[in-house]
Amino acid sequence: MKCFNHYGGYLCLPRSASFIPAPEPSINPTEAFNPCPLGYEPHGDSCVDVDECEREEHDCQPSQECINTLGAFNCQCPRGYSKVGTECIDIDECRYRYCQHRCVNVPGSFSCQCEPGFQLGGNNRSCVDVNECEMGAPCSQRCFNTYGTFMCRCDQGYELGPDGFACNDIDECRSSSYHCQFQCVNEPGKFSCVCPEGYQLVGTRMCQDINECETGEHQCTDTQTCVNIHGRYQCVDTDRCQDPYVHVSDK
Repeated sequence: MKCFNHYGGYLCLPRSASFIPAPEPSINPTEAFNPCPLGYEPHGDSCVDVDECEREEHDCQPSQECINTLGAFNCQCPRGYSKVGTECIDIDECRYRYCQHRCVNVPGSFSCQCEPGFQLGGNNRSCVDVNECEMGAPCSQRCFNTYGTFMCRCDQGYELGPDGFACNDIDECRSSSYHCQFQCVNEPGKFSCVCPEGYQLVGTRMCQDINECETGEHQCTDTQTCVNIHGRYQCVDTDRCQDPYVHVSDK
């Protein structure tokens, strides 16, 4: 074998082989000699990294992001994308059930939405109940918050209307004729009983005759006797005998 010197080493070739040196490369006078490694450029007495991304000297796809490194660069996909071949494809995060209720995929990201009656929590993924009663629920009287919704209730003497919000007065007098002994009068949310003239209400429903003779509400004269009857009174002459008879006793 014959030894041939080579750049950085040597070659062992058969003695019959001949060595033909390559022509010296032509030096382009327009290009300055760079003594630094690939990806670096001289700066004074030292070599500094070349930012290929800033100079747009990279070959990243439009869907990729250029990340500068020492002496080189990397092509990475933005957050929310995955690399398939040389392209960046959007990741459908909704497939991984990140949201408690509903998930809406958008390019490079996703957003969570809640069902009616809920609002998005602080982590933008979970849903918390909304207290509609504190937020002006359209109940006319009482409101009760429930999980995801609310209920309207009415005070005693009212009933909930067909819309589920308004409270309508119940006519107790129409529902029964036994509420009062004499007459029932309907009022907003309740009812009251009244008695005929000459009677007074006992409790809330019963009527009792007024004894005008005992209460002094009669107009009988001194020569007359007051006789109480149902609902009124009568004045009776004390001397009920006609001449020539005189009154000797009550009978």
